[in-house]
Amino acid sequence: MVKRGKVVMVFIICIILIMIIVSYIAVRDFSLADGKYTFVTITHGTTGNELTITNSTDVDKFVSELNTSCGKLSGVDFPSMGYQYKIVLSNGDREEELYIKSENRIKNGLFEYELDRNFVVLIDNFLKALEN
Repeated sequence: MVKRGKVVMVFIICIILIMIIVSYIAVRDFSLADGKYTFVTITHGTTGNELTITNSTDVDKFVSELNTSCGKLSGVDFPSMGYQYKIVLSNGDREEELYIKSENRIKNGLFEYELDRNFVVLIDNFLKALEN
């Protein structure tokens, strides 16, 4: 009986931990750390054209623009083909990849977020501003 009680107790603790983790993931918002990145590489999904931004002011401005969007977790993104833009944010030691799947959907790691802004327009406008 004592053995069975321990198994039940471990099972209950595991379920509680899983519920806590799932709750955390469910309320997790999309956000990037400001001032953390040294360069950004933007790749167009259709043409393959690539632009690397190394100016720290432009990098910080770009990350701030991305962070002005409010979004919520929309689910787990299973591996799929195609994206409109791929963004690689790097601090030299580590890289973070974002995939702009559609106007208001972005993939970060295993998670997909639905955002309140059109990221394709945001990136297009940012790239045009850099050209001027």
